[in-house]
Amino acid sequence: MPPDPGSPPEAPRPGPASDESANGHSGANETVFADPTRRTYLAQERTLLAWWRTALGTLGVAVAIGAILPKLTNLPKPPFVWLGAGYAVLALSFVLVGLYRQWESNWALARRRFVGLNRGMILALSLYMTALVVATAWVLFWGPG
Repeated sequence: MPPDPGSPPEAPRPGPASDESANGHSGANETVFADPTRRTYLAQERTLLAWWRTALGTLGVAVAIGAILPKLTNLPKPPFVWLGAGYAVLALSFVLVGLYRQWESNWALARRRFVGLNRGMILALSLYMTALVVATAWVLFWGPG
């Protein structure tokens, strides 16, 4: 009998373990793939890695602005060193916020709850990054030199 056009579609069900093995998941069973918490923990792990990647990229900007740029431009070194230090602090904050988020999210997931990113943390990071962007623009375009 065909499905009723007005009824909502059925959610897909995981197939038998043999189907999963064909897709590269050897030894898996239905229960493993029906449980969303495994995927959620792995997604949280990827999020932590994204915080770390962002920190490493920001550290690269800190080195470029604070150490390399002054040598290339023959401009006064102190403003660039201060900017580099500001970006290094931002990189460190990304590592620490990522760590905090990992702990907080794992705690919440263990209790089957959701904890969003703290609004105060978002505001603090946004204001700090805005100040760094403004300071960088000022030093590069209107600053000493």
